Amino acid sequence: DKKGVMDMYSESEIEKMMSKVRVCYLKQTFQVGRFEITPYYAGHVLGAVAFEIKHTGAKGTRSVVYTGDYSMTPERHLGAAKIPMTRPDLLISESTYADTIRGSKKKREVDFLNAVKETVIKQGKVLIPVFAVGRIQEMCLLLQEFWEQQGMTVPIYITKGLTTKAHKYYQLFLDWTHESIVDNFMATGTNRLAFHSVKAFDPSLITAPGPMVVFASPGMLSGGMSLKIFKSWASESCNLTVLPGFCVPGTVGSSVLRGDKTVRLDHHTTINIRCRIALISFSMHTDLKGILSMINRVRPSAVLLVHGQKRNILTLKEKVEKQLRIPCLTPSNTERALVPLHPTSIPTLASISFLSPPLPKQTEAIPSQSFDTKLTEPPPAPAPVPGPGPGPGPAPPKKRKLGEIGGNRGGGSDVFRRPRWARISAGRGFGSSR
Repeated sequence: DKKGVMDMYSESEIEKMMSKVRVCYLKQTFQVGRFEITPYYAGHVLGAVAFEIKHTGAKGTRSVVYTGDYSMTPERHLGAAKIPMTRPDLLISESTYADTIRGSKKKREVDFLNAVKETVIKQGKVLIPVFAVGRIQEMCLLLQEFWEQQGMTVPIYITKGLTTKAHKYYQLFLDWTHESIVDNFMATGTNRLAFHSVKAFDPSLITAPGPMVVFASPGMLSGGMSLKIFKSWASESCNLTVLPGFCVPGTVGSSVLRGDKTVRLDHHTTINIRCRIALISFSMHTDLKGILSMINRVRPSAVLLVHGQKRNILTLKEKVEKQLRIPCLTPSNTERALVPLHPTSIPTLASISFLSPPLPKQTEAIPSQSFDTKLTEPPPAPAPVPGPGPGPGPAPPKKRKLGEIGGNRGGGSDVFRRPRWARISAGRGFGSSR
């Protein structure tokens, strides 16, 4: 209904798509045609999953794991991704923060809380532009706990709309949230995601006096209520705007982070920025270490990176191939990628000694790494051959105790020979070819 906005899909197309939606449970494998699909918990936001997709055909079974967005670090309101080592042929992974290694989570939280507290103590207002799902639940939970510990009475608001609806789903699906929230609910009956200290924001409060904290959507100051509040509060130096993550180029948030002191919205509107700006990342996406950890955990034969900036993806590709020794693909949109596949069956050669009958029971095994100890008793020496004339024959070989080695290690008569089976097992091993 917005002027100048073209719909990509019609309402009937959306309804047709929704009729195909199926309900599934974590780790439940379901069939779609010849494909077996299993969802796994991905963290990130409520309901986020990674899918393992298997197909069995004449040439064997092939599999793909598609992560979608995921987080490898547990948050206050959600756990970390739980994707097992499935060894797929291909792992398709997001790479939003392929060039970033985040610092201490605790430090980020302390910096955020101190900045907010310092502002409201000085009677300033705090604006936090966020999207309806993800960051806002994490930051609301953090701020609510801090407010209770500090005995703060400054009001905390969230704007109406999708954000309040999202809060209800988080309260409803507690089993998807962090286990500490579930444990607290089971022990006390209190749902920490109910946000009892947070109130609904009314637009009339934009011009109200006194300190307050407002979580407003959408994020990035890309429009809506967050931009409306920012236009009113940006000119006051006592106020603070906290941007909790990446802002797409072309948004007001991107201009603000760039350090612009004036932002032109249109031919008639210009924002003069005098308030303090803070970038404190609360992203629900995993970082470089998390992506490498995911690849190492799942153990794919090949990796395909999506959802990231090209230069960062290429840097990550190099790390995957050099550090993990796994082929990595980085196709652009609409570009076809050829995935290197390993054969589903591997031909194996077995040596003759491996296929030979079992050894006699009295023979003791020789360790393959050392032949200086625990050697078997040599086979009995052949009977002495009588000489042509009178007199004794050759002296019988000197007997040795089990485990004793002769002094001549060069292969002379003072060293007995190992049995043939021991020489084979000490060489290249069963199944090897020479």
